[in-house]
Amino acid sequence: MSFSVTDEQAQAIVKAYCGAHIKKLEIVQLGDLHAEYVLHIVQDGDQQNTFTLLVVLSPTLSEHTKLIELVASNSPLSPPTILKSDLSLTILPTPYLLLTHTADPSIWAIRPKLSPHQSTIVDLRLGNLMRTLHRIENDWFGPCNDAATWKECVSWQICFSTLMEDILAKVETSSPPIVFPDGQGVGQIRSYLGRAIGLFLFDDVEVPTLVWYPGLNCDRNIFLSADLSNLPTADVSISELTGWGSAIWGDPLMEISLRAPSTAFLEGYGGTPFLFRRQHTKRLWYTLFAALCALMHVSIPAEVPSEKQGGATECKGEDILELVSECMNALRNAPCY
Repeated sequence: MSFSVTDEQAQAIVKAYCGAHIKKLEIVQLGDLHAEYVLHIVQDGDQQNTFTLLVVLSPTLSEHTKLIELVASNSPLSPPTILKSDLSLTILPTPYLLLTHTADPSIWAIRPKLSPHQSTIVDLRLGNLMRTLHRIENDWFGPCNDAATWKECVSWQICFSTLMEDILAKVETSSPPIVFPDGQGVGQIRSYLGRAIGLFLFDDVEVPTLVWYPGLNCDRNIFLSADLSNLPTADVSISELTGWGSAIWGDPLMEISLRAPSTAFLEGYGGTPFLFRRQHTKRLWYTLFAALCALMHVSIPAEVPSEKQGGATECKGEDILELVSECMNALRNAPCY
């Protein structure tokens, strides 16, 4: 289920929390997997504030609050404060959380302004942070926000194949229909997946590990603390991660940061996790899964992305379809051993 919040709904949510008149509202969607937004508001008296709005596509908010507390107690990240939780379904047709949000910029906004040295430091620290997060473990596999459905799942192969089949069914019945390049289709993906399952490709994951963001683009979800007035020489550190609505208990290789990690990232991570050919094949599957999920949130052809924050261009529908095709071609004869 995909979901988008309108300006009117966002205004109603903020007003329900602070009760003030809103003169200006800017909504920035975070990532490509989940309904999560940054809300920049200007109130009467030109008072400015920023919130994170997390739309929860499950009937409970308890798993999200548990995850926030778990990450805070096992990593250097400071947890956001939950300002309002709403299960009433009066403003949105689904529960939501309104949280505090850092005033720091995202990597997406300032990456072009960072020096090569600063970019290296950010990658090094991100690698170290991901290693810390990947040490957080669970008793079951599945989306972190849906314990009720997944709490009995103790097989990553069953979990991932179920998630993949769910997204394939959505792609298959999407309207307007998604046309794959080169005559490819969902049937071929199912054929390749059946082969991978038959060879137990995903069965080497024994412990459910926290995967922060299994999507395609997380640059809007990583926020940096830096002196913007002296950016070329300022120390840069990671102050906040958003996107926890997409987190999953699964295989750490599913983490977006491991799709094409830099040398600095791997140094911070403690070395490459890709020791065998089958692990590269699994990473292809995770990229394909992320691309198929992203297709459910874009138009094809996609609109020209906004550049008002000065960041890098994001994936468009045609780009995602091309990535799907590349993954399918690579998976045709990819080793499963």
